[in-house]
Amino acid sequence: MSKNLLSKLVIGFAALAAVVLWILSIALKEQFGWYSLNWGIVIVSVAAGLVLFLGGLFEKNVGVIKKTKVYIGLGLIFIGFVALVPTIFAQEDEFWGQYGVALIAALVVVAWIFGVISVGGKKWDQGDNKNAGYKTYSQRKAEEEKNNKG
Repeated sequence: MSKNLLSKLVIGFAALAAVVLWILSIALKEQFGWYSLNWGIVIVSVAAGLVLFLGGLFEKNVGVIKKTKVYIGLGLIFIGFVALVPTIFAQEDEFWGQYGVALIAALVVVAWIFGVISVGGKKWDQGDNKNAGYKTYSQRKAEEEKNNKG
């Protein structure tokens, strides 16, 4: 089973859980009346965010793709948190005024730190042409012809 299939299945099952809870909240208001669309957004976005975040940290891939996965994953987790805030803090309207900017700054710093960790501190992936002794196509062909003649 491929990693991409597992990632898609996790996100699909999270979406299925959100839909089932939504249907239950309509059918059984007494037991599932607490469920709202915000909770569905939380479930799906946090699941997708965790899949992308963990994929960015642990997959063997190009550094730019790893960092992008980490940043998008943490962004989706943050979207889930933002969707959850009105549900939990419905009485406290001043929550975002007091903590909103600090939470956004904390997320940006955490994303940057995990972006650095995911690529092992390298700024960019080094191409072959930066390695010592790299030969261009024409140089390799000329050397190959020289070896074939000699």
